[in-house]
Amino acid sequence: MALLGHLAGGVVLRSLTSGTGRADSVADHANFAAHRQFSTWMSKQYPSLWDDYCRRAGRSTPCGATSNYPIVPGSGFVSLAGSNGVSGYVAQAGNVGIITYVEYSYAVDTTGFPVAKVLNKAGYYVEPTASNVAVALLKARINEDSSSPDYLTQILDDVYNNTDPRAYPLSSYSYMIIPTALELNFNNQKGKTLGAFAYYFLCQGQQHVDTLGYSPLPINLVQAGLNQVRRIPGVDVQSIDIKSCHNPTFSTDGTNTLLETAPYPSACDRVGSSPCDGTGPGGMTQSITTTLEPGALVISIAGSPHVELPSPVLDSSGEFLHTSGQMTPVTVSDTRPGNIGWTASGQVGDFTGPAGSIIDGSSLTWALAIVDRGDVQSVTAGALVVPGDGRGLKDARTLATGIGPGVADVGTGLDLDAPTSTLPGTYTAVLTLTVI
Repeated sequence: MALLGHLAGGVVLRSLTSGTGRADSVADHANFAAHRQFSTWMSKQYPSLWDDYCRRAGRSTPCGATSNYPIVPGSGFVSLAGSNGVSGYVAQAGNVGIITYVEYSYAVDTTGFPVAKVLNKAGYYVEPTASNVAVALLKARINEDSSSPDYLTQILDDVYNNTDPRAYPLSSYSYMIIPTALELNFNNQKGKTLGAFAYYFLCQGQQHVDTLGYSPLPINLVQAGLNQVRRIPGVDVQSIDIKSCHNPTFSTDGTNTLLETAPYPSACDRVGSSPCDGTGPGGMTQSITTTLEPGALVISIAGSPHVELPSPVLDSSGEFLHTSGQMTPVTVSDTRPGNIGWTASGQVGDFTGPAGSIIDGSSLTWALAIVDRGDVQSVTAGALVVPGDGRGLKDARTLATGIGPGVADVGTGLDLDAPTSTLPGTYTAVLTLTVI
């Protein structure tokens, strides 16, 4: 019964160096599952070529799927035992040019060698990455005809012919054979434990399989597996909401996020194009995609937008009514990429008071800025605006400048020198702060 699916076998290459003239192949008689998958693909996609080879190996045709790969005498094939055996043979220094078909994890963990890109139905050469395999397996079907001798086995025809540009055509998944009746030494307690394990690996257990050289199951195969777990004798049947499985191939609303997030092959991987970066199929490349958002430059007030200065008093010269206080600090946030830089400035209008009386905006000045540059690379205070310069803050003045993305806080002291002839009352002006 099909429960667990992982990344299909990949074609492992030992790079062929110029002048060696070798292109031998390794057949693995012990790795039955991998060879059955490969021979099934050959029989479905290239039946005439496969039958011709089988005839030369002394097998009857149509050849179909076989777990023992047929050997043609004198063909250059070498027979070895086990996935470790064939991948290790490819890795030997004297075996440059050897090629074999084995589970992808052995290419990653045993040899560290590249795998061949395979041409898919969309016309792209693709590698058996976790996402490419999972995309392909979205087309996997299961034989649900209980009268068929192949009941509950995988049907991969639509996987082989998947027209998604990312689909790896040789993708398949592994099986777990589980009991559906109490017999021999299998009891309900063992069924309970087996069922709990099956629920685990079908859901949250799929999160990190790609680091082991396997592919997480797409949603269609997870659902198919869950339907079978309930048949285990003694299982604590769980009503699992598949959306909460935390499987990386689908989202919490049950949709296939994989179709949105899986990277597409490069244009150079399309059939007829020049090799990508000078490497042909089997090169060790990864497609890494990121989206750089445009970011923003924002100024905001870190506290109350209202500043109340104390009542002015006659200054020592006897010419002005003077008061001072602190401007509410402002926060500048720059999330734009690069070191574009920014300038924060301020400008005030006239103060208006009772009966239409005013205090000219030029009467307001500020001291050097008080800066907390936070994580911004560099922040510099603007020039001091001294009382009596004739324009004060009625002209736009620089409060501070900054370079680099990040967040910084800027504030300063304010001074107001009003004429002694100013009528009593409350005066209000608006200080406009901008950043560009």
